[in-house]
Amino acid sequence: MAQLTELNVRWAFFEAMKYGWAGSAPVTIKPRPIEGRPGSHSIEWREDDWLVVDEYYTTSLGPDSDGSTRIWFHENLVWSMRYWGWYREDAISYLKVVLADAYQTRRFCGGRGEPYSRPRGGILYENDYTGDFEKFAGKERLIDTSVNPALRDPILGVHEYSGGLMVKLPIDI
Repeated sequence: MAQLTELNVRWAFFEAMKYGWAGSAPVTIKPRPIEGRPGSHSIEWREDDWLVVDEYYTTSLGPDSDGSTRIWFHENLVWSMRYWGWYREDAISYLKVVLADAYQTRRFCGGRGEPYSRPRGGILYENDYTGDFEKFAGKERLIDTSVNPALRDPILGVHEYSGGLMVKLPIDI
């Protein structure tokens, strides 16, 4: 008999993220719309008994988005994360770089990027989170460091997120 452990679920998370929206793999999985759900995007990664689905929604009326990442094992939901917020279009490419960097190191920072990144092109990434893979919550943001906050809002985007395990591990399977 084998065991499902947190280490297994973490493995699935990082493997799927490598091929996802901010993935660093040579070939990533492109988001596809979900029939009947305007503004929807879904990225599915499958391997053996694992299914990871990153599903998010955008609107043409503004920069906001809402989504979730869920992990199933043997058709049982074992982990879930929800995220919501907004980013300016010109900041998204930098956000993808920050997330890809964190996923490559396989360090879990609330499922998002490292707490602080070195500014690149005048943009700074911050991620303030609590908890660990089992249960977590946080808020990330991108800041334009070239802007005087007294003259204009330097925030280029913010996402809040929360999630964790849906089952008590380890479990004999």
